[in-house]
Amino acid sequence: MPTWIKEQPLLAELKKRFRCDWLGYHGINHWSRVQKNGLILAGKEGARKDIVTLFSLFHDSAREDEGYDTGHGIRALPLMDELRGVLFDIDEEGYAEVREAIAGHSEGRCSHPGIHVKVCWDADRLDLYRVGEEPQPRYLCTRSARRQAIIHEAVKRSETTFDFEFPDFRVGGPFSRISAYIRSRLS
Repeated sequence: MPTWIKEQPLLAELKKRFRCDWLGYHGINHWSRVQKNGLILAGKEGARKDIVTLFSLFHDSAREDEGYDTGHGIRALPLMDELRGVLFDIDEEGYAEVREAIAGHSEGRCSHPGIHVKVCWDADRLDLYRVGEEPQPRYLCTRSARRQAIIHEAVKRSETTFDFEFPDFRVGGPFSRISAYIRSRLS
């Protein structure tokens, strides 16, 4: 089964249910940078881009606050289950991987054997600069993520970027005004 995502309706549904500030530390800006970091790492490590994209959208979607929110990854899993087949779909193996990545992403470990999960965790950790912490190689799971050039690029993105790699977010797409607004707010 090919993966598909109805970008605009999925993001609208996630925004409606998101309890934190949509433009806050764990909101849409962060999700877009996690996706970008993950797509870069997926290309270097051979991970699946569909897993990375779904991880970026759901990993912080069930947060209840911007602080230390134990269990927020696990709380996102029922939401994914509900929206699967309606606003996105992915094969069983990919779904199991993205669920595992989301459930364990905030535990700070790298011991998982799967490259897809490791890439997702690194994609999230590479965006730590948004809260003033530079990503440390010893806490990154993949060789690619530990490279200083990758960390440097991620830090720069943390300072400036909002740009999902969905057609709806490109210039002229239905979310392009949101993207432009956020970019202007960040500069």
